[in-house]
Amino acid sequence: MSDFDDLVDSIGAPLRTACAPTIEGYARRLAEIEDELESRGCNALLDEKELIRTELKKLMAMEQQLEYKDEETGYVATATPSYRDVWDTNKLEKALTKTQRSLCIIRSVDTKAVAQLVKIGALSRATLETVGAVTKQLITVSLRFGKPKEEK
Repeated sequence: MSDFDDLVDSIGAPLRTACAPTIEGYARRLAEIEDELESRGCNALLDEKELIRTELKKLMAMEQQLEYKDEETGYVATATPSYRDVWDTNKLEKALTKTQRSLCIIRSVDTKAVAQLVKIGALSRATLETVGAVTKQLITVSLRFGKPKEEK
């Protein structure tokens, strides 16, 4: 199974929309929605909304406020922090047996350092690919949808 197949399998339940569940159906409906938003002048509002959301999130973080309720409108802004684990390899090593260490602790590549060596010409991306030192793995597929950009 390819990376693209995995990505397709990760797509959730079918959308609840009035369009045909095909690429053509979704693309056509998306175009209709984009045209409707543009004709109503909503694009500027949507851009402003995203800008204000970003600024609100920054201010709430700076003030360490997780929730705000606007008394006039009744709307509530809730900031939900996301965390990731940060491991201390040296301390973890001491807590593990030799077998556990071989399972849990791996060597890694400083990709920024490698990129810098490629940039200055000390390494070649083509050579690294040829020897199998680097390969590409699909993470996600982005989608830009809109009218084609006009050529100048």
